[in-house]
Order: sequence, then structure tokens, then C-alpha cells
Amino acid sequence: MMLCNITLVHLADSLEELDKDTETLKSIARKYVCELETLYFAKRQLDGLVTALPIGINRLNIT
Repeated sequence: MMLCNITLVHLADSLEELDKDTETLKSIARKYVCELETLYFAKRQLDGLVTALPIGINRLNIT
């Protein structure tokens, strides 16, 4: 069994496109028995962005 945390930054031109693409990404993750969560609050989103940068800092502390 493996446990890993992959941080993904997803951008879109409109809220509708973002919502549609997010649901598509979640369905693909479910197909491979993975869980994809959305970061909703501004502080959490900033932490996610810093975690996705290639500087080696993980601010999300997800286990």
C-alpha cells in the first residue's frame, strides 16, 4: 500500500469552466481509486500554490 500527496494547480478562464473541469478531474481520480479534494478558502489555496511550487515546501500537511 502506498500513500502519497500530489498537489495540482488548476486554472480556468471562467468559474463555469473551472467547475466543469474540476468535476472531470475528480471523476478521473475516482476511476483510479484516488481522492481529489478542492481547497476552498484563500489561505488554504495559497498554501496549496506554495506546495505546488518546485521549492520543496509542503504547507498542506495532508496525510
